[in-house]
Amino acid sequence: MAGPSLDTLPVELLTEISSYLCAICCGTYPNSLSQKHLSRLSRTCRRLRDVCQPLLFDHYYHSSESMTRLLSFLRTLDARPDLAKCVTSLDFHEPGYAENLDDEDRQLVESSIAKLGLPPLPAEWHDYLLERRLLVAELVVASCPNIKVLRVPMNPEWTVSVIASLPKDVVFARLKKLDVWLFYVSGDHYAIKYGKISGLLHASPNLEHLRLPSIETFYPGEAEVPTLEKLTDLDLGEGAPPPYFLNCVLEACPNLQKFRLHWVDSDGYDEDSEEWSPLDGWRALQRVQSSVREIIFETNIEFPDDDNVEEGVSTLRDFARLEILEVGGSALQALHKVWAHHNRHASMEQFVYQVFPSTIKELAIWDPDASLIEVVRLLTRETAREQYPRLARINISRSEYLSGWRFDVAQWQEAVERREFERSTIDLRIQLPTILDYPDALYTF
Repeated sequence: MAGPSLDTLPVELLTEISSYLCAICCGTYPNSLSQKHLSRLSRTCRRLRDVCQPLLFDHYYHSSESMTRLLSFLRTLDARPDLAKCVTSLDFHEPGYAENLDDEDRQLVESSIAKLGLPPLPAEWHDYLLERRLLVAELVVASCPNIKVLRVPMNPEWTVSVIASLPKDVVFARLKKLDVWLFYVSGDHYAIKYGKISGLLHASPNLEHLRLPSIETFYPGEAEVPTLEKLTDLDLGEGAPPPYFLNCVLEACPNLQKFRLHWVDSDGYDEDSEEWSPLDGWRALQRVQSSVREIIFETNIEFPDDDNVEEGVSTLRDFARLEILEVGGSALQALHKVWAHHNRHASMEQFVYQVFPSTIKELAIWDPDASLIEVVRLLTRETAREQYPRLARINISRSEYLSGWRFDVAQWQEAVERREFERSTIDLRIQLPTILDYPDALYTF
Protein backbone atom coordinates (compact mmCIF):
# COMPACT_ATOMS: atom_id res chain seq x y z
CA MET A 1 0.00 0.00 0.00
CA ALA A 2 1.42 3.37 -0.99
CA GLY A 3 2.30 5.81 1.79
CA PRO A 4 0.47 9.11 2.25
CA SER A 5 1.37 11.88 -0.18
CA LEU A 6 0.10 15.30 -1.21
CA ASP A 7 -2.13 13.57 -3.75
CA THR A 8 -3.90 11.55 -1.04
CA LEU A 9 -4.07 14.07 1.82
CA PRO A 10 -7.52 15.32 2.86
CA VAL A 11 -8.49 18.62 1.27
CA GLU A 12 -8.76 20.24 4.71
CA LEU A 13 -5.09 19.48 5.42
CA LEU A 14 -4.02 20.70 1.99
CA THR A 15 -5.93 23.94 2.61
CA GLU A 16 -4.15 24.39 5.93
CA ILE A 17 -0.74 23.81 4.33
CA SER A 18 -1.46 26.20 1.48
CA SER A 19 -2.47 28.93 3.94
CA TYR A 20 1.11 29.07 5.20
CA LEU A 21 2.50 29.21 1.69
CA CYS A 22 0.06 31.91 0.53
CA ALA A 23 0.78 34.07 3.56
CA ILE A 24 4.47 34.41 2.83
CA CYS A 25 3.83 35.07 -0.86
CA CYS A 26 1.57 37.97 0.14
CA GLY A 27 4.02 39.31 2.70
CA THR A 28 1.69 38.86 5.69
CA TYR A 29 3.74 36.40 7.73
CA PRO A 30 4.70 36.89 11.37
CA ASN A 31 8.42 36.21 10.93
CA SER A 32 9.32 33.82 13.76
CA LEU A 33 6.17 31.73 13.41
CA SER A 34 6.39 31.49 9.64
CA GLN A 35 10.03 30.40 9.63
CA LYS A 36 9.24 27.52 11.97
CA HIS A 37 6.22 26.37 9.97
CA LEU A 38 8.07 26.52 6.67
CA SER A 39 11.01 24.65 8.14
CA ARG A 40 8.74 21.88 9.43
CA LEU A 41 6.83 21.65 6.16
CA SER A 42 10.09 21.42 4.21
CA ARG A 43 11.00 18.27 6.15
CA THR A 44 7.76 16.39 5.56
CA CYS A 45 8.22 15.23 1.98
CA ARG A 46 10.28 15.93 -1.12
CA ARG A 47 7.58 17.91 -2.92
CA LEU A 48 6.98 20.22 0.03
CA ARG A 49 10.73 20.55 0.50
CA ASP A 50 11.04 21.79 -3.08
CA VAL A 51 8.25 24.31 -2.49
CA CYS A 52 9.10 25.49 1.03
CA GLN A 53 12.87 25.77 0.99
CA PRO A 54 12.96 28.55 -1.63
CA LEU A 55 10.30 30.41 0.39
CA LEU A 56 12.24 29.80 3.58
CA PHE A 57 15.34 31.40 2.07
CA ASP A 58 13.59 34.17 0.14
CA HIS A 59 14.11 36.77 2.87
CA TYR A 60 16.79 36.95 5.55
CA TYR A 61 16.50 39.42 8.42
CA HIS A 62 19.32 39.65 10.95
CA SER A 63 18.56 41.49 14.17
CA SER A 64 20.84 39.71 16.63
CA GLU A 65 24.07 41.08 18.07
CA SER A 66 25.41 37.53 17.95
CA MET A 67 27.13 36.35 14.80
CA THR A 68 26.22 32.69 15.40
CA ARG A 69 23.02 32.70 13.33
CA LEU A 70 24.71 34.69 10.58
CA LEU A 71 27.57 32.20 10.36
CA SER A 72 25.07 29.34 10.20
CA PHE A 73 23.26 31.07 7.33
CA LEU A 74 26.54 31.63 5.47
CA ARG A 75 27.47 27.98 5.97
CA THR A 76 24.16 26.88 4.44
CA LEU A 77 24.63 29.19 1.46
CA ASP A 78 28.14 27.84 0.98
CA ALA A 79 26.91 24.24 0.99
CA ARG A 80 23.75 24.90 -1.06
CA PRO A 81 24.37 27.38 -3.91
CA ASP A 82 20.89 26.54 -5.22
CA LEU A 83 19.36 28.01 -2.05
CA ALA A 84 21.67 31.02 -2.25
CA LYS A 85 20.03 31.78 -5.59
CA CYS A 86 16.61 31.83 -3.89
CA VAL A 87 17.51 34.72 -1.58
CA THR A 88 15.89 37.94 -2.84
CA SER A 89 15.95 40.16 0.26
CA LEU A 90 18.66 40.78 2.87
CA ASP A 91 18.04 43.08 5.82
CA PHE A 92 20.80 43.57 8.38
CA HIS A 93 19.36 45.44 11.34
CA GLU A 94 22.45 44.34 13.27
CA PRO A 95 25.75 43.34 11.64
CA GLY A 96 26.45 40.79 14.36
CA TYR A 97 29.55 40.59 16.51
CA ALA A 98 31.70 37.76 17.90
CA GLU A 99 34.60 38.19 20.30
CA ASN A 100 36.28 35.18 18.76
CA LEU A 101 35.71 32.55 16.08
CA ASP A 102 36.56 28.88 16.28
CA ASP A 103 38.72 27.20 13.66
CA GLU A 104 35.72 25.99 11.66
CA ASP A 105 34.24 29.49 11.44
CA ARG A 106 37.59 31.00 10.43
CA GLN A 107 38.00 28.38 7.73
CA LEU A 108 34.49 29.13 6.42
CA VAL A 109 35.26 32.85 6.17
CA GLU A 110 38.64 32.34 4.52
CA SER A 111 37.31 29.79 2.02
CA SER A 112 34.43 32.12 1.12
CA ILE A 113 36.94 34.91 0.47
CA ALA A 114 38.96 32.57 -1.76
CA LYS A 115 35.87 31.48 -3.73
CA LEU A 116 35.17 35.10 -4.57
CA GLY A 117 38.66 35.49 -5.95
CA LEU A 118 39.59 38.17 -3.44
CA PRO A 119 43.04 38.56 -1.86
CA PRO A 120 43.42 36.62 1.41
CA LEU A 121 42.77 38.45 4.65
CA PRO A 122 45.71 39.50 6.86
CA ALA A 123 47.05 36.65 8.98
CA GLU A 124 45.67 38.07 12.23
CA TRP A 125 42.34 39.28 10.85
CA HIS A 126 40.36 37.39 13.48
CA ASP A 127 42.01 39.44 16.24
CA TYR A 128 40.24 42.54 14.94
CA LEU A 129 36.65 41.37 14.76
CA LEU A 130 35.32 44.62 16.20
CA GLU A 131 36.54 46.53 13.14
CA ARG A 132 35.59 43.62 10.85
CA ARG A 133 32.17 42.96 12.35
CA LEU A 134 30.58 43.48 8.92
CA LEU A 135 32.71 40.77 7.29
CA VAL A 136 30.28 37.83 7.57
CA ALA A 137 27.35 39.98 6.42
CA GLU A 138 29.44 41.06 3.42
CA LEU A 139 30.09 37.43 2.51
CA VAL A 140 26.38 36.65 2.76
CA VAL A 141 25.64 39.53 0.37
CA ALA A 142 28.29 38.37 -2.10
CA SER A 143 26.88 34.82 -1.97
CA CYS A 144 23.38 35.83 -3.07
CA PRO A 145 23.39 36.77 -6.78
CA ASN A 146 19.63 37.27 -7.11
CA ILE A 147 18.92 39.75 -4.32
CA LYS A 148 16.34 42.42 -5.12
CA VAL A 149 16.40 44.32 -1.82
CA LEU A 150 19.45 44.99 0.36
CA ARG A 151 19.65 46.92 3.61
CA VAL A 152 23.15 47.05 5.09
CA PRO A 153 24.69 49.10 7.92
CA MET A 154 27.96 51.04 7.75
CA ASN A 155 30.14 52.76 10.32
CA PRO A 156 33.12 55.08 9.72
CA GLU A 157 35.36 52.88 11.88
CA TRP A 158 34.51 49.53 10.32
CA THR A 159 36.75 47.82 7.80
CA VAL A 160 34.92 46.80 4.63
CA SER A 161 36.74 43.87 3.04
CA VAL A 162 34.37 42.33 0.49
CA ILE A 163 31.72 44.64 -0.97
CA ALA A 164 34.28 47.43 -1.35
CA SER A 165 36.29 45.32 -3.81
CA LEU A 166 33.88 42.93 -5.48
CA PRO A 167 35.26 41.13 -8.55
CA LYS A 168 33.95 42.51 -11.84
CA ASP A 169 32.10 39.27 -12.56
CA VAL A 170 29.96 39.73 -9.43
CA VAL A 171 26.88 41.62 -10.60
CA PHE A 172 23.60 42.01 -8.73
CA ALA A 173 21.49 42.35 -11.86
CA ARG A 174 18.19 42.03 -9.98
CA LEU A 175 18.97 44.43 -7.15
CA LYS A 176 16.33 47.18 -7.25
CA LYS A 177 16.49 48.71 -3.77
CA LEU A 178 19.69 49.47 -1.85
CA ASP A 179 19.62 51.05 1.61
CA VAL A 180 23.02 51.81 3.15
CA TRP A 181 22.46 53.24 6.62
CA LEU A 182 24.66 54.64 9.35
CA PHE A 183 25.14 52.30 12.32
CA TYR A 184 25.96 54.78 15.05
CA VAL A 185 28.21 53.57 17.86
CA SER A 186 29.77 56.65 19.44
CA GLY A 187 31.59 59.89 18.70
CA ASP A 188 30.87 62.72 16.28
CA HIS A 189 31.96 61.11 13.01
CA TYR A 190 29.00 60.21 10.80
CA ALA A 191 30.24 60.13 7.21
CA ILE A 192 31.14 56.95 5.31
CA LYS A 193 34.07 56.82 2.92
CA TYR A 194 32.81 56.48 -0.63
CA GLY A 195 35.25 53.65 -1.30
CA LYS A 196 33.29 51.42 1.08
CA ILE A 197 30.18 51.49 -1.13
CA SER A 198 31.68 52.16 -4.55
CA GLY A 199 32.06 48.48 -5.45
CA LEU A 200 28.47 47.78 -4.46
CA LEU A 201 27.15 50.61 -6.64
CA HIS A 202 29.18 49.48 -9.64
CA ALA A 203 27.85 45.92 -9.19
CA SER A 204 24.21 47.09 -9.13
CA PRO A 205 23.43 48.58 -12.57
CA ASN A 206 19.64 48.22 -12.31
CA LEU A 207 18.98 50.06 -9.05
CA GLU A 208 15.66 51.90 -8.84
CA HIS A 209 15.77 53.07 -5.21
CA LEU A 210 18.95 54.17 -3.44
CA ARG A 211 19.40 55.46 0.09
CA LEU A 212 22.82 56.64 1.31
CA PRO A 213 24.25 58.16 4.50
CA SER A 214 26.70 61.07 4.50
CA ILE A 215 29.56 60.40 2.08
CA GLU A 216 33.16 61.60 2.37
CA THR A 217 36.53 61.17 0.56
CA PHE A 218 34.92 61.66 -2.85
CA TYR A 219 37.42 63.67 -4.86
CA PRO A 220 37.73 64.70 -8.53
CA GLY A 221 39.85 62.26 -10.50
CA GLU A 222 39.82 59.67 -7.71
CA ALA A 223 36.22 58.46 -7.59
CA GLU A 224 33.17 58.28 -9.79
CA VAL A 225 29.53 57.33 -9.49
CA PRO A 226 28.45 54.73 -12.06
CA THR A 227 25.60 55.67 -14.36
CA LEU A 228 22.32 54.49 -12.83
CA GLU A 229 19.92 54.64 -15.76
CA LYS A 230 16.99 53.05 -13.91
CA LEU A 231 17.29 54.91 -10.62
CA THR A 232 14.09 56.85 -9.91
CA ASP A 233 14.36 57.46 -6.15
CA LEU A 234 17.45 58.92 -4.44
CA ASP A 235 17.25 59.41 -0.68
CA LEU A 236 20.24 61.09 0.98
CA GLY A 237 18.36 61.49 4.24
CA GLU A 238 19.69 63.80 6.93
CA GLY A 239 23.30 64.07 5.85
CA ALA A 240 26.23 66.20 4.80
CA PRO A 241 27.23 65.10 1.29
CA PRO A 242 29.80 67.48 -0.27
CA PRO A 243 28.55 69.57 -3.21
CA TYR A 244 30.88 67.76 -5.61
CA PHE A 245 29.37 64.41 -4.66
CA LEU A 246 25.86 65.87 -5.03
CA ASN A 247 26.67 66.99 -8.55
CA CYS A 248 28.15 63.64 -9.55
CA VAL A 249 25.46 61.40 -8.07
CA LEU A 250 22.65 63.45 -9.62
CA GLU A 251 24.40 63.56 -12.97
CA ALA A 252 24.58 59.75 -12.82
CA CYS A 253 20.77 59.50 -12.50
CA PRO A 254 19.31 60.76 -15.81
CA ASN A 255 15.83 59.41 -15.05
CA LEU A 256 15.51 60.40 -11.40
CA GLN A 257 11.95 61.18 -10.28
CA LYS A 258 12.25 61.66 -6.51
CA PHE A 259 15.03 63.33 -4.53
CA ARG A 260 15.32 63.79 -0.77
CA LEU A 261 17.98 65.59 1.27
CA HIS A 262 17.92 67.25 4.67
CA TRP A 263 21.30 68.88 4.22
CA VAL A 264 23.28 69.59 7.38
CA ASP A 265 26.73 71.08 7.83
CA SER A 266 29.74 68.76 7.79
CA ASP A 267 31.27 67.25 10.94
CA GLY A 268 34.64 68.46 9.67
CA TYR A 269 36.45 65.12 9.36
CA ASP A 270 36.82 65.34 5.60
CA GLU A 271 35.61 68.64 4.16
CA ASP A 272 34.74 71.93 5.82
CA SER A 273 31.17 72.96 5.08
CA GLU A 274 31.84 76.66 5.74
CA GLU A 275 32.28 77.16 1.99
CA TRP A 276 29.08 75.31 1.10
CA SER A 277 25.93 77.16 0.10
CA PRO A 278 22.22 76.34 -0.21
CA LEU A 279 22.67 77.26 -3.87
CA ASP A 280 25.02 74.28 -4.28
CA GLY A 281 22.01 72.05 -3.73
CA TRP A 282 19.93 73.83 -6.36
CA ARG A 283 22.86 73.83 -8.80
CA ALA A 284 23.20 70.07 -8.39
CA LEU A 285 19.46 69.51 -8.84
CA GLN A 286 19.63 71.16 -12.25
CA ARG A 287 21.22 67.90 -13.42
CA VAL A 288 17.81 66.20 -13.14
CA GLN A 289 15.50 69.10 -14.02
CA SER A 290 14.08 67.28 -17.05
CA SER A 291 12.95 64.19 -15.10
CA VAL A 292 12.44 64.90 -11.38
CA ARG A 293 8.83 64.98 -10.15
CA GLU A 294 9.33 65.31 -6.40
CA ILE A 295 11.97 67.29 -4.49
CA ILE A 296 12.39 67.24 -0.72
CA PHE A 297 15.17 69.65 0.15
CA GLU A 298 16.06 71.69 3.21
CA THR A 299 19.30 72.83 4.79
CA ASN A 300 20.73 74.54 7.85
CA ILE A 301 23.80 75.63 5.88
CA GLU A 302 24.29 79.38 5.96
CA PHE A 303 24.40 81.46 2.79
CA PRO A 304 28.09 82.52 2.47
CA ASP A 305 28.84 86.16 1.76
CA ASP A 306 31.16 85.29 -1.12
CA ASP A 307 28.77 82.94 -2.96
CA ASN A 308 28.62 83.63 -6.68
CA VAL A 309 25.00 84.65 -7.12
CA GLU A 310 25.68 85.48 -10.77
CA GLU A 311 25.76 81.74 -11.49
CA GLY A 312 23.14 80.80 -8.94
CA VAL A 313 19.74 79.22 -9.54
CA SER A 314 16.90 81.74 -9.29
CA THR A 315 13.89 79.78 -10.54
CA LEU A 316 12.62 76.24 -10.96
CA ARG A 317 10.72 77.00 -14.17
CA ASP A 318 12.91 74.61 -16.15
CA PHE A 319 12.01 71.67 -13.89
CA ALA A 320 9.51 70.55 -16.50
CA ARG A 321 7.92 67.66 -14.56
CA LEU A 322 8.11 68.89 -10.98
CA GLU A 323 4.83 68.22 -9.15
CA ILE A 324 5.70 68.04 -5.45
CA LEU A 325 8.11 70.41 -3.72
CA GLU A 326 8.85 70.18 0.01
CA VAL A 327 11.43 72.81 0.80
CA GLY A 328 13.04 74.53 3.75
CA GLY A 329 12.41 78.24 4.05
CA SER A 330 16.12 79.08 3.80
CA ALA A 331 16.47 77.05 0.59
CA LEU A 332 13.53 78.92 -0.95
CA GLN A 333 15.02 82.23 0.16
CA ALA A 334 18.27 81.31 -1.60
CA LEU A 335 16.34 81.20 -4.88
CA HIS A 336 14.85 84.61 -4.14
CA LYS A 337 18.24 86.09 -3.30
CA VAL A 338 19.61 85.15 -6.72
CA TRP A 339 16.42 86.24 -8.47
CA ALA A 340 16.46 89.62 -6.72
CA HIS A 341 20.10 90.09 -7.74
CA HIS A 342 19.16 89.71 -11.40
CA ASN A 343 15.87 91.61 -11.10
CA ARG A 344 16.74 94.49 -8.80
CA HIS A 345 13.57 96.53 -9.35
CA ALA A 346 11.08 93.66 -9.57
CA SER A 347 8.38 92.94 -7.01
CA MET A 348 7.81 89.88 -4.85
CA GLU A 349 4.70 89.17 -6.93
CA GLN A 350 6.83 88.81 -10.06
CA PHE A 351 9.12 86.38 -8.25
CA VAL A 352 6.23 84.27 -6.99
CA TYR A 353 4.73 83.91 -10.46
CA GLN A 354 8.07 82.89 -11.98
CA VAL A 355 9.73 80.70 -9.36
CA PHE A 356 7.83 77.41 -9.91
CA PRO A 357 6.95 75.41 -13.02
CA SER A 358 3.32 75.30 -14.09
CA THR A 359 3.26 71.56 -13.28
CA ILE A 360 3.49 72.12 -9.50
CA LYS A 361 0.68 70.42 -7.54
CA GLU A 362 1.81 70.43 -3.90
CA LEU A 363 4.08 72.80 -1.99
CA ALA A 364 5.37 72.48 1.57
CA ILE A 365 7.55 75.11 3.24
CA TRP A 366 9.33 74.24 6.48
CA ASP A 367 10.51 76.83 9.00
CA PRO A 368 9.66 79.89 6.87
CA ASP A 369 10.64 83.31 8.14
CA ALA A 370 8.33 86.30 7.96
CA SER A 371 9.41 87.31 4.45
CA LEU A 372 7.68 84.24 3.03
CA ILE A 373 4.26 85.25 4.38
CA GLU A 374 3.84 87.41 1.29
CA VAL A 375 4.88 84.50 -0.95
CA VAL A 376 2.17 82.25 0.47
CA ARG A 377 -0.44 85.03 0.38
CA LEU A 378 0.24 85.62 -3.31
CA LEU A 379 0.11 81.91 -4.10
CA THR A 380 -3.34 81.61 -2.54
CA ARG A 381 -4.81 84.37 -4.70
CA GLU A 382 -7.07 83.65 -7.62
CA THR A 383 -4.56 85.31 -9.98
CA ALA A 384 -2.02 82.60 -9.14
CA ARG A 385 -4.29 80.04 -10.79
CA GLU A 386 -3.23 81.30 -14.19
CA GLN A 387 0.42 80.52 -13.49
CA TYR A 388 -0.13 77.39 -11.41
CA PRO A 389 -3.40 75.77 -12.51
CA ARG A 390 -2.54 72.44 -10.84
CA LEU A 391 -1.47 73.79 -7.45
CA ALA A 392 -3.93 72.28 -4.98
CA ARG A 393 -2.21 72.24 -1.59
CA ILE A 394 0.26 74.28 0.47
CA ASN A 395 1.54 73.18 3.87
CA ILE A 396 3.42 75.45 6.28
CA SER A 397 5.03 73.70 9.25
CA ARG A 398 8.11 73.15 11.34
CA SER A 399 10.83 70.86 10.05
CA GLU A 400 10.93 67.41 11.59
CA TYR A 401 14.67 67.13 10.96
CA LEU A 402 16.36 70.52 11.39
CA SER A 403 16.22 72.88 14.35
CA GLY A 404 13.36 75.14 13.35
CA TRP A 405 14.99 78.28 14.74
CA ARG A 406 14.35 80.15 11.45
CA PHE A 407 10.58 79.81 11.81
CA ASP A 408 9.15 83.27 12.62
CA VAL A 409 6.19 81.79 14.44
CA ALA A 410 4.97 85.03 16.01
CA GLN A 411 4.71 86.81 12.65
CA TRP A 412 2.93 83.86 11.07
CA GLN A 413 0.55 83.76 14.02
CA GLU A 414 -0.25 87.44 13.51
CA ALA A 415 -0.80 86.90 9.77
CA VAL A 416 -3.28 84.12 10.55
CA GLU A 417 -5.10 86.29 13.06
CA ARG A 418 -5.32 89.10 10.50
CA ARG A 419 -6.94 86.56 8.20
CA GLU A 420 -4.49 87.28 5.41
CA PHE A 421 -5.12 83.84 3.93
CA GLU A 422 -8.89 83.80 4.40
CA ARG A 423 -9.73 83.87 0.70
CA SER A 424 -7.41 81.06 -0.25
CA THR A 425 -8.43 79.23 -3.42
CA ILE A 426 -6.42 76.14 -2.47
CA ASP A 427 -6.05 73.77 0.48
CA LEU A 428 -3.77 75.79 2.79
CA ARG A 429 -2.66 74.28 6.09
CA ILE A 430 -0.51 76.19 8.57
CA GLN A 431 0.83 74.15 11.49
CA LEU A 432 2.41 76.47 14.05
CA PRO A 433 4.68 74.97 16.74
CA THR A 434 4.40 75.85 20.41
CA ILE A 435 6.30 79.05 21.19
CA LEU A 436 5.85 81.47 24.09
CA ASP A 437 2.09 81.77 24.63
CA TYR A 438 1.06 80.35 21.25
CA PRO A 439 -0.64 76.96 21.43
CA ASP A 440 -0.39 74.32 18.74
CA ALA A 441 -2.91 75.10 16.04
CA LEU A 442 -3.81 73.72 12.64
CA TYR A 443 -5.32 76.29 10.30
CA THR A 444 -7.18 75.09 7.22
CA PHE A 445 -8.38 77.54 4.56
